[in-house]
Amino acid sequence: MIVGIAGNAVEHAVGVTLAAKGRSDLAISVIKNSVAQIAVFLFPMLVLLSLFFEHKLTFVLGPVAITALVLMALAIWQITGDGEALPFEGWALVALYLIVAVIAWFE
Repeated sequence: MIVGIAGNAVEHAVGVTLAAKGRSDLAISVIKNSVAQIAVFLFPMLVLLSLFFEHKLTFVLGPVAITALVLMALAIWQITGDGEALPFEGWALVALYLIVAVIAWFE
């Protein structure tokens, strides 16, 4: 998480700035693409780099994590698909994030 947040700090700052200026469609696009960069590049890179160390990483995820990823992807697609950002939609995304965090904590 730290690498994702620190590595994409500029994208997050630009997204917040664009949202504050009323350019919600562009802000949503920037933030979603920022997350995609981490998912497509960083995760596979860490798995490949782990081959050089004692403890190897894998792409294996548990059923709860897979379900959470699918539900979050569907929710984000549904909530942000219209290109508009309403306060309720933002709070819905935060609530979904908190639910996944709580489930992951007790997993």
